Amino acid sequence: NDDDGLFLIAVGQINLGGPNAVTDAKEATAVANHNLLAGKKARAMSDYFSAYWFYDYGISYLKKGHWNTYYDLSLALYDGAATCAIIIGEHASLSILTEQIVHFAKCIEDKLNIFDVSVRILIKRSNLSAAVDSSIEVLSNLGEDFPEEVTPDVVIHFIEETKEMLDGMTDEELINHKLMSDSNKLMTMKFLLTLSECLYMIRPSDQPVAVLKMVQLSLMHGMSPLSPLAFVSYGSFLASMGNISEGYRFARIAKALLETVGSRGVAGAVICYSTQIMAYAEPVQSAIEFHIEGGKAAMKSGVMGYAMKSGVM
Repeated sequence: NDDDGLFLIAVGQINLGGPNAVTDAKEATAVANHNLLAGKKARAMSDYFSAYWFYDYGISYLKKGHWNTYYDLSLALYDGAATCAIIIGEHASLSILTEQIVHFAKCIEDKLNIFDVSVRILIKRSNLSAAVDSSIEVLSNLGEDFPEEVTPDVVIHFIEETKEMLDGMTDEELINHKLMSDSNKLMTMKFLLTLSECLYMIRPSDQPVAVLKMVQLSLMHGMSPLSPLAFVSYGSFLASMGNISEGYRFARIAKALLETVGSRGVAGAVICYSTQIMAYAEPVQSAIEFHIEGGKAAMKSGVMGYAMKSGVM
């Protein structure tokens, strides 16, 4: 809105003076906080270049010993800068940001976001095997073990387990299911998604287990912003096995969940996958409109892969 725009302009004007213009420690901390808020607002608008710029400036206002005196502020600025850096390709600064967080973070929970960034770096470098191993290691630290060997019997076990948990639940009950609030479980969902995407490319027979774990976690601990992607992937899995009607059901549930859990970040992927399933149950013409919608959603969240995929579809 207009107020946000004015706020970003105001913080930008302050930054033109640079950290040398702010000598008082309290004022410098206040400006760092302003930059943190500006970075969050810019990210919400999918302006990752500006967001990185604000986070980076916020860090420059921090005084010596800031990890001890202003730990939460420091962690938030470094985390935000690292998240944006990988999106815009600032790889040189990314390694410095990562080192700082790994060194100064007080607990494993505070390192989870940078572990996620590190895994995404491995993916960008096409080192998918290492990304899988790192994701499984982090999941183990979060209390979510992944089978060492995924055989057809293991997949069938997870399918039956998931069906049993879903048995008797109506579409409305799933769409209005409780929300996930446990921060560790939210991060578990994030790493399971990353693991699923990597396995799809190098060990596709293992991938259903990661998806099924996400569905089970959503049912046990509540829906997260990533749950719609879990359910549409589950629907896609069922459809690929020939159960189009059930696949279509979970595709519709996934699209409805986008509204209830606020999943803008995965909206492009969910619409892309659900539209492919819905094309078997609805007029093909409607799929074109959904793919256009999915492409726009992916562009807004900066996920270019799904934007291009929706365009091709």
